[in-house]
Amino acid sequence: MRIDLRENVPHGTKEYGYVQYHIKNNPRMYQIPVHWHEHFEIIYIVRSGVKVNIEDKTFVGNEGDIFLVNPGELHYIGTENYEAEFYTILFPLEFISFRTDDTLEENLTKPLRVGALKYEHQVKNKSLIREFRMIINSLILLDHNKAKNHFQSRIYLLQIFQLLYTYKHPLYKISKQNETLLQKDLIEYMRSKYAENISLTTMAEEFHMSEKYLSRYFKAHFNIGYSEFLLHLRLNKARELLETTELPITDVALSSGFGNISYFIRSFRKLFGMPPLQYRKSL
Repeated sequence: MRIDLRENVPHGTKEYGYVQYHIKNNPRMYQIPVHWHEHFEIIYIVRSGVKVNIEDKTFVGNEGDIFLVNPGELHYIGTENYEAEFYTILFPLEFISFRTDDTLEENLTKPLRVGALKYEHQVKNKSLIREFRMIINSLILLDHNKAKNHFQSRIYLLQIFQLLYTYKHPLYKISKQNETLLQKDLIEYMRSKYAENISLTTMAEEFHMSEKYLSRYFKAHFNIGYSEFLLHLRLNKARELLETTELPITDVALSSGFGNISYFIRSFRKLFGMPPLQYRKSL
């Protein structure tokens, strides 16, 4: 499973909204840069050494830890050693909704979807964790390509929310959401302009900040530099083009914001472990 999550395309498919990513045995330490999506996300730590940041709060994930990311929350995940291993499980809350205006929909799934309710990010109750792990392990082992298991995956996810309810995992009402608006605006701007020549100077002018402040802000809140994040966006766009088009490598590079083809090839190899042409042939 690849180590990055593409936020410019939907997770899962229209037919089956569930998706899971398994990150392990990476030859180097890495970070999935800050991002958000409209899915509910469960992060399950299999082996220690994972750093999770959700809404500007950092957690060190140890073996067996479970974290919850509510829809729309900014978060990033990084490793602290080469042996770290974890799963991320993502699904839209509509995936487990019966689309009826019943108590569950009105009091839980709908408020979670629109950000009016948020679960506490780390699961701490030991009994809850023990039962939660059993369900996650069963969910992970399912063959999600088989239609008959699409029923079972929903059952497991509903059981997880039943456990959260039974063990009274903290759930908070949110009256306003302005803490991360600037962070989301910064990232959304970069996502829309990554193919252009957007420099730190350009960004600073757009958001009425000094370059020095903006550079520090990125590092402090996203745990990654401005240039690194921009490179990540461009490389993932290039990977998407390699997977979905037959564009020549030069056109892929230019369409992704790279003016220097040699630099593009070196950077792509560093992140994905092989040059672009070899990557395309491996698909």
